Parts: sequence; C-alpha cells; structure tokens
Amino acid sequence: MNANSPEDAAEPVFQDPASDRPSETVELSDQDFIVVEDSDFTDPPDSGDRRGRGRQRVRLPGPGFWESVGWMGGLLILHMGVGIFVVAISAVMFFSKGGFGQAVPLPAAPAEAEVSVDPLTDNSPADGEEAKPAEPAEPAVADAANPTTTPSDPAAQFVAQMSAEMKRAMPALLGLTGIVTCLYGLVLCRYRLGKENFQALGWRLPSAHQLVAIGLLVIPLSALCTSIQTAAFKRFPGSMSEMQNLFDGVQDLPFPLLVLILALLPALGEELLFRGLIGRGLLARFGLPVGMVVTSILFGLIHINPAQVLGVIPLGLAMHFVYSTTRSFWGPVLLHFLNNSLAAVMLQFGDKLPFKNLDDPDLGLPLGVLTMATAAVCGLTGWLWQTRVEFRGVDGELYPADGADCGVPFDAGDYTRETSLPYWWQVVASLSGIAGLIYVASNAPPVMRP
Repeated sequence: MNANSPEDAAEPVFQDPASDRPSETVELSDQDFIVVEDSDFTDPPDSGDRRGRGRQRVRLPGPGFWESVGWMGGLLILHMGVGIFVVAISAVMFFSKGGFGQAVPLPAAPAEAEVSVDPLTDNSPADGEEAKPAEPAEPAVADAANPTTTPSDPAAQFVAQMSAEMKRAMPALLGLTGIVTCLYGLVLCRYRLGKENFQALGWRLPSAHQLVAIGLLVIPLSALCTSIQTAAFKRFPGSMSEMQNLFDGVQDLPFPLLVLILALLPALGEELLFRGLIGRGLLARFGLPVGMVVTSILFGLIHINPAQVLGVIPLGLAMHFVYSTTRSFWGPVLLHFLNNSLAAVMLQFGDKLPFKNLDDPDLGLPLGVLTMATAAVCGLTGWLWQTRVEFRGVDGELYPADGADCGVPFDAGDYTRETSLPYWWQVVASLSGIAGLIYVASNAPPVMRP
C-alpha cells in the first residue's frame, strides 16, 4: 500500500477546543472523544483527509473515570503529606518540652468516705481476733483514652502523651488539609478544564427563590444522612471512635474558626474537585443520571471513614441535583457549606437544642422524624426542579441537548436564560414539612437501636 495514502497517515492529535494551553502530544482513549457531523461546524474539516469528511472527533471536557480516580489519589497523597508534616512538628514540640520524661498528672485522689456499719450485717472481727490487712489498691494504669493517669508502662506513657499532643494539633491538621484541598481543586480545574470550560462552570449566584430552597433543604437532608451514618456505626464501630477523636480535637475552638475549617474550606475545595472537575468529565461521558451517581460515590470514597462514606453519598447526589437545577457552581457550594456548618453548630451548641438526643450515635431517629424529613426533601427537590435554569438557543434548542452538563454554554450571550417561580403549593408543602420535622424532632423520644 502507498505509504503516503490517507489510510497509512499517522493518527492526528486533537486539541481541546476549549483549552487555552499549547498543543501537546497525548495518548487518549476513545472514551475521551465524541463524533459529530460536519454540519455542527462553521469550518468543515480539511478536504485532504478522507477520514475527516462527514465527521470529526471532538475531545470531551474534564477527566474520564480512571483519570478521576488518579486525581483523587493525588489528593489523598497530599493529605498524607500534610499529616506527616503536622506529626513531625508535633513530635518536635513534644520532645522540646521534655519528651518521654514528661509526667502525666494523676487526678486528685477522692476523699475517703465514711462507712456506716450495719450491726446486723457487720463482718468486723470478733473480740480477740486479728483484723485482716486491707488489700493494696491496684496502681492506676493509663491508656490513650485517659491521659490524666500516670501509666506504669513507659510505652503507654509515651502513647498517652503523643495522643494529647496530636489532639492539640488537630485544628492545624484540618486547617492545612482544607487549604491544600482548595488549592489543589482550583489549580486542577483551571489546568485540566482550560479557560473556557472553567468559566462555563457557572459563576453566577442562584436566584433568590433557589437560595431559599437550598437553605431549607439542609435540615431534612442532614437528618436523613445522619440516620444512615449512625446506622453504619453499628456495622463499623471503629468509624465512630475516629470521628469522635476528630471532633474532640476541635470542639473547643472559637465558633468562627470551627466553621472555617469544618465548613468553608471543605465546601470550596471538594466542590471544585468533584462538581467542577470530576463531575463535568463523568457527566459528559456517562450522561446526567449515571454521571451523578458515579461522581457521588467517588465523593463518598474520598472521606475514607466507612460510616462517613455511606452518609455523604446522598449528600453528593443532592449537591449535584442542586448544581443541575441552578446551573451555578455556588449552589452545591452553599449546600455543602450549610450542611457542615450545621454539624459545627451541633458540636458546640447541641446540648442547648431541644432535639439534642437525635444526634446521639447510639440512638435512631423516630419514624415520624424520618417521614417528615423525607417529605420535606421531596417537596424541596420539586421546588428546585420547577425553578430550574435552562439555556435556550435562537433555534429553540436547549443547551445541552442531552442534558449532560450542569454548567453554562461557552457563548452564553447566544442563549436565553430561562427560569420560573415555584408553585404556591410547593412553597406551602415544603415549609409545612420543615415545620413538622422540627416539631416532631423536638417532642418525639429517640429510639434505641437494636
């Protein structure tokens, strides 16, 4: 065969039309391309290439599945690096204070209580008999969970002291992890998506009625996710102790700082990575329903803790639904932020709330609370769907035609942005569900889990 024939020509390298990076030679799979007809382009392909006649391959935005898994692995490696850094700093501070020679103070000895003697059951020795000497008390033994006792084992003392040091370092660990996640997500979105795809994430705020719906969605959605998570604690008991250790290290922080490290930083960083980058790529390849589910599962897996993984997957689905209806990146960020802020409120002020027992991992939500929470979530999702944002071109066609994109068109000026107000009965039903949920949660007794 002629070496110069088109069939033997090298496979061309396609550049992402939305990318502002210089062209480079990369190996791409067929999953990263779609085939479109020439009629979709103003300029037809080069007539000298017979394979370009009638169709052209265009690179899809964002990463595919395995590339997404790779970016998640990169984030976990960064988190491990932050953890090693914080542990090293804590160890230096530990040994600078005296290290292994530090003594862990014992709690004050309790006062000896007077013992009343019942003459009918008095077991004191009779006259002429020698009293038996009292058995010596067992020495206090310390463990990591009770660092206020002085351990007899030097290794146990070391573990107790290091545990106390790590508890003091927990705020720094969470804060640095959140900052690294934000920077990682921002740089990765801007580099991997390119300028136009990054701008197409949708940076306009949701409408006022959508913001109200997102705010109302937080309490019932959190109730359902918490119910799943607390049920998973029975299957994974170690998960509860891990989360308790984390919260113990930050619960005494000033409330604004607690909201910063538990709510604001995770909301920005994780949404950039999962809704901005990974979600955009997976929706373009698998469609809206499958892409949302896969992205939400990956979002859950990044949390590592088994009970937390199961608890946040429904939250991930809800955040992607909010993104698809508002076409604003700030929609899921707001829902994520408010959900984590509610956890911060429960952590510091839960004892003052009328339904404080509903957050107890040993207790379950009453059936009435679960019913009202489910009804409220359904009503609010209907509210958001009714008010969803759509972009319609001059020819009347919706963008995107297959619905597999939560952002805005590149050339948004050529589209009309359409939205609508919720029906009055949707507002009434949603508000009634929230009110019923709060009333039932405040008055119904918690249910002991089997």
